[in-house]
Amino acid sequence: FYNYIIMTHSSGKKGLEYATKKREIDITRIKDFMVGYAPNIPTNLKSFLVSKGFNLKDLVKWGLLVERNGSTIDKFRDRVMQPIFNLKGEVVAFSGRYIGTVKEAPKYLNSPETLVYKKNEMLYGLYQAREHLKDNNFLIMVEGNIDILSSHRVGVGNIVAPLGTAFTINQAKLIKRFTNNLYFSFDTDEAGLKALIRSIGIAEEMELQHKVIDLTGFQDADELIR
Repeated sequence: FYNYIIMTHSSGKKGLEYATKKREIDITRIKDFMVGYAPNIPTNLKSFLVSKGFNLKDLVKWGLLVERNGSTIDKFRDRVMQPIFNLKGEVVAFSGRYIGTVKEAPKYLNSPETLVYKKNEMLYGLYQAREHLKDNNFLIMVEGNIDILSSHRVGVGNIVAPLGTAFTINQAKLIKRFTNNLYFSFDTDEAGLKALIRSIGIAEEMELQHKVIDLTGFQDADELIR
């Protein structure tokens, strides 16, 4: 739904311009990762899903709608949407980047945890990264989803990111199913350094071979690539 809007619908033009011009995400990556846009229309997704026979309570439970002031509206509005895939390639959650002007709105809004989505047990980009591991027996870990889209655009596909959380033991166990080699490429600010130090500890605890990619001079992998 969100991908259809950004690719073909007039209400998705704002999202497409932000994605392609401001963040330099190319159309191939928008298709491959099913990037989308949720317009600033309170009942856009709601109307569509109700017309398909879905139950409102279920849609709230699964984190697509929220209840506000006695009514039920879309959870994601005026956001560039990035679906989160499980290892089977099924969409189980969303991360929405706000591109509006309301200062109080959170920059990123993620799906709540559900029966099929446990954020500390999953990694963004791992589904797409698996085929790239055949040629490169290591995974690069970055902090942001956009870093991953940028990296794929320049041919670096063996790359993942935690889902709005610090690196966890469960994520480390998941990585070990595919490779024993992990390269960290975190943001170069103070928060990124703290996250790096903590993550190295987890890598050592799980006996993952690890290295750190030096991004000195750049904020993150996306800025380096651009």
